[in-house]
Amino acid sequence: MITDVYHLFKPGMNLHRGFNVFRWIRGQEGDAYVSSPRKNEHVDKYVGASWDWENYSMGWLLEQYLKNVADRKKEKEYFVAQVIRESMQWLDENYDQDKFFLWVDCFDPHEPWDPSLSLSKNV
Repeated sequence: MITDVYHLFKPGMNLHRGFNVFRWIRGQEGDAYVSSPRKNEHVDKYVGASWDWENYSMGWLLEQYLKNVADRKKEKEYFVAQVIRESMQWLDENYDQDKFFLWVDCFDPHEPWDPSLSLSKNV
């Protein structure tokens, strides 16, 4: 299994059990991957100052996501690109196995809606 869906690994889920190998690309949504408050861009930049995100019950998800992607600079660093690249590498290394099952699962497209840098320039 190669995925960036952190819900599959949450306590009580453990949906990666049963796989001989799994690769989890960390950082989607509320995955507590980065803790540094210095990595947090101000949420108002993304939702507007009029939105009361601090009182929004899911505001912490956006805040955590922004920490997780603060250092991202290139399109290849987006989660879906990482999942697909890992999957292609796995297939390159395992295509000649007699039998295999590969589960590739991408969280995108899913909130937070975060198009790649090259796509966002055309919007």
